Amino acid sequence: EVDQRRDLEIARRNSMARKLSSSHHVSIAHQVALLDNQGRTPTSLVFHPHAPLVLVADQTSTISLWHYGDQITGCTSCVRNPNPAGTRVSSLLLLHEADPHLG
Repeated sequence: EVDQRRDLEIARRNSMARKLSSSHHVSIAHQVALLDNQGRTPTSLVFHPHAPLVLVADQTSTISLWHYGDQITGCTSCVRNPNPAGTRVSSLLLLHEADPHLG
């Protein structure tokens, strides 16, 4: 029963977000954070839909997890992806991104 209520709430939030994004242009009125990526050029960004988190991949195949918001801003985790020479991370994806319990 708890899982069913959670699933219904996720479906409701996703429906509302889809309606908002398709009918309105969403803009950021002010700078939220400055993410200093140690001079590495970002190649991919993905924002978490429920939490103030962003994943950043850069040209060195380093993947960083950043937290931004009123309380704290900074890189909370960083991992080097051991790609073969001449390759890089070209996209990022959050699995189960609609689940608010992942944030």
